Amino acid sequence: MSSFPIVRTASLAERQSLNDIQVRVSLMWPDYRRRLLDDPHWIGVDEQRINEGRVLVVEARGEAAGFLTVHPREDGDAEIHLFVDPSHWGSDMPRLLVEAAADLAREDGADHLWVVTTEAAVAFYESFDFERAGQEQTKHGPHICLLRPLGDTIGNA
Repeated sequence: MSSFPIVRTASLAERQSLNDIQVRVSLMWPDYRRRLLDDPHWIGVDEQRINEGRVLVVEARGEAAGFLTVHPREDGDAEIHLFVDPSHWGSDMPRLLVEAAADLAREDGADHLWVVTTEAAVAFYESFDFERAGQEQTKHGPHICLLRPLGDTIGNA
């Protein structure tokens, strides 16, 4: 068992532990906490995405510490949804996941990674070379759209 984080594809057997990570992360953000407490079933890792190999897990000491889903977009690009357990915030795990997602999206022919997030997370994603690209109305209200060209390596723009 390695003490260094590794990124791999998720398995269906760990779906519940990934859902648990998503709940812990969502409870950290007031807007999502309210929604989660009102309806505990509004989030969850999509079984189909796992089966398609579109859910990447960062593992440390043999346990999932976070995950990211890669969603193909109609324009040929890819959108990511990132969840790292709060006990690992401040680590390099988010960067490892974003780099792996960029590789997967490039393999699929995408030119950009997109993320749709709240204002509170914009600076976090900007640290991975994402740039503001407008706003989008989501089922959770208005969110900021950010994109990152896939021709660059994170941190080397």
